Amino acid sequence: REMLRDGIISATVSQQPDVQGALPLQILYDLLVFGTAPQKDAFFTSLDIHILQNAQK
Repeated sequence: REMLRDGIISATVSQQPDVQGALPLQILYDLLVFGTAPQKDAFFTSLDIHILQNAQK
């Protein structure tokens, strides 16, 4: 947000990196430790494009 406000960048793309990093490990852990398979075949994350006009203040 700071870089958007300062005009250093004009846009940024967010793909929920925390979810993309943690969810696969959690799925693998659940499968190996508990034998629990994922309930879905695919998991989707949100794709957000942030520009100055829609960045939170």
